[in-house]
Amino acid sequence: MSSKRFVPFASLVLAFGLLLSCTKEFKENTPMLDELSDSATIKIFNASVSSARNQLIINDILTLRTVFTYNSTWPTSAANTGFVVSPGQKSLVIKDSSATSTQPVQNIALTAEAGKSYSIFLYDTVTAMKNKLVVNDIVIPSDTTSRLRFANFSFRRATPAPAIDVYSFNRKQLIFTNVALNDVTGYISYPSLTSDTLAILPAGATDTLVKLNGYSTTPKRSYTLVFRGVYTVTGTGATARGVSSVTDY
Repeated sequence: MSSKRFVPFASLVLAFGLLLSCTKEFKENTPMLDELSDSATIKIFNASVSSARNQLIINDILTLRTVFTYNSTWPTSAANTGFVVSPGQKSLVIKDSSATSTQPVQNIALTAEAGKSYSIFLYDTVTAMKNKLVVNDIVIPSDTTSRLRFANFSFRRATPAPAIDVYSFNRKQLIFTNVALNDVTGYISYPSLTSDTLAILPAGATDTLVKLNGYSTTPKRSYTLVFRGVYTVTGTGATARGVSSVTDY
């Protein structure tokens, strides 16, 4: 009787041992927050008017299958300050997912450095898309302020859109001046947790192009205000001029 009981038990132990030996070990490839000092982050903002089916390929690997459209950010979450890449030479390709598209393919060479943050801005229009790669000078304030910069990526068909000023109603002064078309400023210190009204103006003029009401930021975070859309189009349409706030950090 004891031998009959022992055989099934021994078989069970052997089967369990074989199961363990065949089990694959899966490792998490996405760095945790405490590992990001050894990696780089990238965020993309699409200011290319009317573009709709953009995908991202990094080093010949389709990285982003879900398309991102005009006036959107990838990664999409404001809490996510960018997608993580390892240091080294990167070949980034942003292209329309349609094989018959007339949208120019964007080829971007990046030597990613550990601990650095990058932004890619797509701009112009779908048939003449261009890109700008910017290194984000991320500094975490020691107080409760935030940091803010401005990007001018509006588009005008007849002639290039003008440089831009930004006026803060709280400060009662211009906080950005003469920002050239397709340019991105450096960061400035900006009060957080305070509702402000920001007016986007042609440089040197007082005509308000866009007004951003109730704008507020979070302490120690960094943001980019992006002026985008067709410069001459007003209202709430898809291509109308407007301003978007992007969280960089």
